[in-house]
Amino acid sequence: GTAATVSHVGRRAGDASGARVLVIDDDRRMCRLVTTLLEEDGILVMTAYTGSAGLALARERRFDLVLLDIGLPDADGFSLCRQLCADAATQEVPVIFLTARETAGDEARGLGEGAIDFIRKPVQPDILRIRVRNHLALKMQRDQLMRMSNVDGLTETR
Repeated sequence: GTAATVSHVGRRAGDASGARVLVIDDDRRMCRLVTTLLEEDGILVMTAYTGSAGLALARERRFDLVLLDIGLPDADGFSLCRQLCADAATQEVPVIFLTARETAGDEARGLGEGAIDFIRKPVQPDILRIRVRNHLALKMQRDQLMRMSNVDGLTETR
């Protein structure tokens, strides 16, 4: 619906205010921390504590970014990332893994499943905020290019 859409027109690059981020993580303290950090930048944050709830929320609302834990009580974060990247409703939404897993193999697998970044817990607050802002800025630029490619430059019509 239109209530879930966010306009990026007129927003400066790097200005993440009004962006929508979905956090899918069963660790409620982590969700509260991430929410607090991102809301300081004016980012709208929603949380889901299970993979199924996160997938349903991602499909029903428009998000600009998903932060996803690998270990969820009802789902494997890798397969959930694959589903998000394959679904027409969510495939344009970047996914960042936010996890306590530390092996290079996990990171490679996550990036191979379609994630754009991999942030390890415990998070460094400044690093998390900067990476989220950077990926939101890239998403905004990509969205702007898509809009521009669908509009005739001379007549400003589709």
